[in-house]
This record gives sequence, C-alpha cells and structure tokens, in this order.
Amino acid sequence: MADFKEFGDKACNFAKNVADKANDAVEIQKIKAKIREGKHCIDDMYNNIGRAVYNRYREDIVVDAEFLSICNNIDEKYDEISELNDKIAVIKGCMRCTNCQAPINPHDAYCSKCGKPV
Repeated sequence: MADFKEFGDKACNFAKNVADKANDAVEIQKIKAKIREGKHCIDDMYNNIGRAVYNRYREDIVVDAEFLSICNNIDEKYDEISELNDKIAVIKGCMRCTNCQAPINPHDAYCSKCGKPV
C-alpha cells in the first residue's frame, strides 16, 4: 500500500511540475510579447525621428550634413517610385495627376481627387 501512496505522490508532484512549467512558459511568452511591443514602439520612434529630419530637409530647414545624403537618397527613391507608378498607369491605360499623383483617365478634364485641370 505504501508503494501505491508513493506512486500517487510522485504522480501529483509530476503533474504539479508540468503545470508549473506550463505556467512559466505562458508567463515567458507574455513577457516576450511585451518586449516585442517595446521594440516596435522604439522602431516607431526612430522612424518618427527620421521623418522629422526629412521633413525639415524638404522645408529647406538646415539639417546636419550627415543626413543630407540620406535625404537625397530618399528623394531619389521617391522619384523611382513615381516613375514605376507612371508605368503602372500606362499599362492600366491611366495617367497620374501632376499635382497629387492620383490615377486619372486620359479623357478627364480635372483630377477627381484634387480638382486640378488635367
């Protein structure tokens, strides 16, 4: 009978250890999720810093020399994207508004987004 009680105690301890480890795993995952959320917030803040510097550059406000080449590269990428959007518009049989870049039909007199004459 003592062997049966000892077996029962071992089984209970094993179950408790498994439950504790499962709870620990859940807690670790919750903490890791908070870490990921914190890192995502930091990335957003870095992006906001970069966006603020670029906006200053675009408004002809003095920015540090170390950022000028990066800002110029951003301008080049925007130009490339604009050209690629124009290619898509040609394939679709559309044009792009020269003011807001919205797709417009070649027969439209005005842009439906900003109202500028085509």
